[in-house]
Amino acid sequence: MTVTRKILALVLAVMALFLIVQGARLAMLGGSVYYVVIGLAYLLAAILAWRSDMRAAWVTALAFLATLAWAFYESGLDYWAMFPRLMAPLGIMAAGFFLFSSRKTRQGRWFLGGGTVALIALAGFFARGFVSVPTIPY
Repeated sequence: MTVTRKILALVLAVMALFLIVQGARLAMLGGSVYYVVIGLAYLLAAILAWRSDMRAAWVTALAFLATLAWAFYESGLDYWAMFPRLMAPLGIMAAGFFLFSSRKTRQGRWFLGGGTVALIALAGFFARGFVSVPTIPY
């Protein structure tokens, strides 16, 4: 499990650096600072995951919740606008929960449950894209 946590840490670190650098460029152009903040959160999660600290899973969950709030603010309930904003953070949260899950401890079981719920939500959110919904004219 340690190797997979290290891989998660490296992936999070690369994502974090990209989000911080490109988010700063966007912020300097007058855009949202969301990407810088989430990049810093993922960098913290990467450092914690590298140390095999369970708090990395909580940081990814908080980052997802912040992303969820931002996505609702930015796009409302528009599914196709929410899709690209939520899929990666939801997958990262599921990975964080699963990599720190254990059936031996209470917190580990909570992480296992949280990862399972996140994975089901990810699959359901993805599957929703294949459902035809009639457009209601205004």
